Amino acid sequence: MNDKIMCIAGFLLCVMLLDAASSLGGDERNSENGIAPANLGRNATSLWSPTLEWTLKNNSCEGNPFDVVAKAHFSLDSGEEERVTEMFFAGGDAWKFRFTGTRTGKWTFTTQANGQNGTTDDADLHGREGTITVQPMRGARGFLSHEGQTWCWQGSGQPFVPQLVMIGGSSDTDPRQYRDTAFVDRLIEEFLGAHGFTGFHTNRIAGRWFDADAQTRLTASMENPDPRTFVALETLIMRTHRAGGLVHIWAWGDRGRGETPWEVDGGINGVVDRRLQRYIAARLGPLPGWSMGYGFDLDEWTNADDLDSWNRFMQARMG
Repeated sequence: MNDKIMCIAGFLLCVMLLDAASSLGGDERNSENGIAPANLGRNATSLWSPTLEWTLKNNSCEGNPFDVVAKAHFSLDSGEEERVTEMFFAGGDAWKFRFTGTRTGKWTFTTQANGQNGTTDDADLHGREGTITVQPMRGARGFLSHEGQTWCWQGSGQPFVPQLVMIGGSSDTDPRQYRDTAFVDRLIEEFLGAHGFTGFHTNRIAGRWFDADAQTRLTASMENPDPRTFVALETLIMRTHRAGGLVHIWAWGDRGRGETPWEVDGGINGVVDRRLQRYIAARLGPLPGWSMGYGFDLDEWTNADDLDSWNRFMQARMG
């Protein structure tokens, strides 16, 4: 399993959601009626990179598609490792799931959405299976990890000290700009290449988790994650990791500015917040090269029990 870490430094909660690299290109085979066949075939990748992705078509979903719970179970044939990740809604009738190879060898996987083990009863997402062969890759950087008090990369074992540049210094910084690969590449060339930084620190995402067009303030009408924000973050994470760096995501801001989960239905760890947590874990969890800070001035709007609940819920779904 990925060595996920929670550390609290001052008022900053940092969860190093051990990441995976990225060329996202699974083996998508759809039949004439748009439903993926039961056998998703043989797939291949290398240790730590690239991340594989599969797309399943779901024509029978009723209700909120972000509340559908479908899982993919991955098992290494040697029995040394098993992993479970959830699928995420990608828009339209598409659900996706991802995998990063953490051990070499042959893996098998099956999907589950039969109303058991916390899943939704959805035949379009259930019972798909396939195999993955993970080949060695020397020197590849895997998920973020640590040795004692020192940050390091899984795979290479290379230690490093995080020296991060905040992208944008104001609350109106638009994370949608991260979808511009030329913009991201210029940042990488300037700060990682020319100045020797180890990565980037996003400004707080806050309201933009739910609406990429919004400002950081949340509103009570916000209900579902916005896939556009995740496309932007994925682009930033994957291109930075490919260049040897990391991205630290600032999840929430200050309650006085309306930048915390208290503004949405159920508050912290309530129905809307949990929906977002599941989506982050399913969509970003399998990607290497990122960590997450919970917010700032945490003593003013949360407590240790809420943080521990958030951490345990997320870690159980990171895959």
